[in-house]
Amino acid sequence: MHSHPNESKALYTITLITVILLIGFAIFSAMNNSKFFFDAIIGILIVIVCYRYRLSFIYSVPGATLSAAGIVMNTAGAVGAYNLTIGIIGWDKFLHIIAAAGVALITYAYLRKKQAGILLSILGAFLIAQGLGAFNELVEFLGTRYFDIHQGLFGTANGDNPLSTDLERFDAEWDMIFNSIGIIFSIGIAALLDAKNNLNVKNNSKKKVKRRQKSKRS
Repeated sequence: MHSHPNESKALYTITLITVILLIGFAIFSAMNNSKFFFDAIIGILIVIVCYRYRLSFIYSVPGATLSAAGIVMNTAGAVGAYNLTIGIIGWDKFLHIIAAAGVALITYAYLRKKQAGILLSILGAFLIAQGLGAFNELVEFLGTRYFDIHQGLFGTANGDNPLSTDLERFDAEWDMIFNSIGIIFSIGIAALLDAKNNLNVKNNSKKKVKRRQKSKRS
């Protein structure tokens, strides 16, 4: 199975930029004795493995881009990104929107490539993306509760927001809600474009049939 040359080039560029950024964060974390070092190493491994097997399951460049952005956004915690907030919404919540959207797009494109219907692909992408999100919440809980990690892939803290806010006191629940926002928005756009493309294909097919009929009559 071969991908379009432009898609292969795009995936290579995304992978290269992501790995370079993660290596930079890994070095910075090691120099400052930051636990984000482990996030960076895991991120590098995930990106390399995904690129190695890209022809098997990555059929969405936008999905790969958003997923890579999510990995970089998480590891950017090494330089204090998790302390950034807009109002009461912290970096962590924006990360959940981006990362979940990326996973959802990759899953949706994979299911469509395997000839699944649009509705089934929407449902499958939503459930798989949310399932991975739920697994991430479990990892965050274990990291915070038993390993004293408070930010990043293995922690639940979301910047400087006071613990009195719902976004902090119910971190896992709000993370899933922000996951849903990213998933629904991304899949919604993908499905609409998909449906529009199918409609155009059907219309073009009908036009070809009419032309053939006219040519036969003439």
